[in-house]
Parts: sequence; structure tokens; C-alpha cells
Amino acid sequence: MNKDQIAFWGGIIIGGGVGFVLVGGGPGGAIGSVAGYLLFKIAFIFTKPDIFQACQKGDLDRVKELLQKKSSFNGFNSDRSTPLTCAAENDHFEIVKLLVKEGAELNKLHPKGATALMKAAFAGNERIVDYLIEKGADPTIKTKLKETAAEYAKGGGHSILEEKLRNFEVGK
Repeated sequence: MNKDQIAFWGGIIIGGGVGFVLVGGGPGGAIGSVAGYLLFKIAFIFTKPDIFQACQKGDLDRVKELLQKKSSFNGFNSDRSTPLTCAAENDHFEIVKLLVKEGAELNKLHPKGATALMKAAFAGNERIVDYLIEKGADPTIKTKLKETAAEYAKGGGHSILEEKLRNFEVGK
């Protein structure tokens, strides 16, 4: 495809889950030479994952880079998740450890969401469940629907993990 074709019909780039349309001028227009450059810049900017995406995908290097830039890691995204929740539910143990070391809030609960422990339990990520509890995550916290991490483990079909988490409920 040449610059005139790009200028004529524009370009569409899908990156980082966001779609963009860049519409150029007619063939041979001045916009044609700029369109390719802009398409490249848009692709570069929007395909670099933010901290939520990096935690979900398991991109430890990107998470480290973002933490060095002081990216916020205790907020919620549109899915009601924190970066810690994203890493925990996707079994990215090294990222979970890094976020906890950096001060991630272990028991952070969105009013319509779940804690990192609950998400890890639902996914059956026992090593992360154990680690989060060891570091102070509370397995007895309840969601708005009165569900604990044990219910999340049950919902994910992880009966052994459910039993382990129920033992904490009995102790409180």
C-alpha cells in the first residue's frame, strides 16, 4: 500500500483494545505523507500496555518499568480490578510478589468486585492464594453479595482450595 492509498481511505489500527480511524485527504494530498507517520505513532503509543494489561499478560519487565515511573497500582480499572487482582487471577506469581513488595493493598475490594485473593481462588492459583494469605490477605472478607474467597474457589471448581479457605473462616 502506498501513501496515496493510505491518504485516500485512511488507516485503521487496533492496539491495546482501542480502535482508531485516521482519515486522510485525497490521493496525492499533503496528508498522505503524514498519515503513515501518524499511524505508526498511534500504533506505538496504544500498544504499550498499561499496568493493568501488563499484569494481566504477565509482562514483568513492563510492570517494573511502569512502577519505576510511579504508575498508580492501587486503583481500579473498568473491570473493577486492581493490577494485583489482574496478576493474581492470571497466575503471574512474580508480578504478585513485586506488587505486594511495592505496597499493593492486599484486601482492596471494589464495591461491585472481588479481592485479589478471591480472584486467585476462583482461578485455582493455590500458590498465589497461599502467598497472599501469608502476606496478610484476609480470606474472610465478603463481597457485596456476601461471598468469601472460599465461595470463589467453589465457583471455580476448586474444592480442595475451598476447604483450605473455609478453615480460615472457622478460625475467625
